Amino acid sequence: MKRSSIQRTTKSLLNMRERIRFDLPFQRNSVWKNDRRSYLVDSVIRDRYIPNILVWDNGDGYIWVIDGRQRWESIFFFADGKYKLSKGTADFNGEAIAGKRYDELSSEAQFEFLTYNFTVTEFRECSFEEVEEMFYRVNQSVPLTSTE
Repeated sequence: MKRSSIQRTTKSLLNMRERIRFDLPFQRNSVWKNDRRSYLVDSVIRDRYIPNILVWDNGDGYIWVIDGRQRWESIFFFADGKYKLSKGTADFNGEAIAGKRYDELSSEAQFEFLTYNFTVTEFRECSFEEVEEMFYRVNQSVPLTSTE
């Protein structure tokens, strides 16, 4: 198994959208509510720490998400205008951002969103079984609920 990490901006992640796959059999469905998604986007805009996104490159041309689906989808959905920042979101550099969609943010807030650096850890030269084990290790072997 080979592992490497790279910094990717939000803009870079958005540009990779067509190559991203979320449908590994152990992967949860899209379960985050908009308030949780909003909190993540607020963290992005404010340059707060967000855990690594783990992906698998098995050589088929796709990037298979091992851990980070909810984070990645939250970024996609916000950029697409599918939800607004929560009403309780604090102002950013004097701008009221609560209740705003991406395209309603100032150019400064949009810039911060697009230039945030995510750490993406990629695994290569490994089997599906090794990838599945990685998922369970990261998620501390906690069984998923039927909703997840």
